[in-house]
Amino acid sequence: MKKVTILLLLIVFTIGVFAQSKEDVTHDPEVRKILDQVSESFKNYETIRMYFEYTAINKNDSTKDVYNGYLFTKGEDKYKLIIPGSETFSDGIKVWQYNKKVAEINVTFSDPNNKALITPHTLLSVYKEGFKYSLKAEVEFDVKTKKDGKIVKEKTKMYMIDLYPEDVSKSPYSIIRLWINKEKTKIISVKYFGKDEFDYIIDIIEFSPNVIMNDKIFMYEKANYPKDVELIDFTEE
Repeated sequence: MKKVTILLLLIVFTIGVFAQSKEDVTHDPEVRKILDQVSESFKNYETIRMYFEYTAINKNDSTKDVYNGYLFTKGEDKYKLIIPGSETFSDGIKVWQYNKKVAEINVTFSDPNNKALITPHTLLSVYKEGFKYSLKAEVEFDVKTKKDGKIVKEKTKMYMIDLYPEDVSKSPYSIIRLWINKEKTKIISVKYFGKDEFDYIIDIIEFSPNVIMNDKIFMYEKANYPKDVELIDFTEE
């Protein structure tokens, strides 16, 4: 559960951090223009399908936990996160969390006041307290991307921008580093420098906006799961 919570928070920040209010961030004006362009590109997306690679790095021994996953979002409150061993999805009213290892599905109500794990849209408000930011470099290197069902590498020119929380004591990260495609003005990768023993990286390998999505993928259907899975419904009185 903790891993899913952290990952959902990171991904939501990755796809929507720039929805901050104008008064929250007031530093390098050239960087601000770049961030505003990224923000504008998300406003017209009714749906998003993202294929990503997630890496957690233990700074004590340099070990890594790496896996891939999918995130689907629709509107303001529907989402589905699929990673190895689990699924978390919501229709905007309820949240289902499927743990394959223990063969359980926990059902809770979606709580807009819960800052730990709520909808991708409402989680954006967590990051409105503000950041300082600066352009660290303009770089070019091979980036993973998905084409015709295969993962390939393409040389990409990018802005490398660092965000610094204005109140570090309230943030679990000391720096959030963004790599933004210069030509398309979209996020390619994000690295979170944790204040604990872990750093986290999310590489967006495939990003598909405005794809057709059936609402059924955000709802529980018993037939889609093994017969021995136990449904634990905390929404029943």
